[in-house]
Amino acid sequence: MIGYDANKTVPLGLASMIGAFDLRWGDVMAGSTLIAMPLFVAFTLLSRYFVQGLTAGAVKG
Repeated sequence: MIGYDANKTVPLGLASMIGAFDLRWGDVMAGSTLIAMPLFVAFTLLSRYFVQGLTAGAVKG
């Protein structure tokens, strides 16, 4: 669907690096880290609000 490599998203680019007979584990792990890092940072910064929202919904009355 996507004709140019520059237009691919990171997960799609990571999946295209996996060949039929070879697998560059270093590149795959580096790409996986790049994909997961923003989620870890966002959760770390916003975890206080997640907990407040969960506890506020659990209060009765």
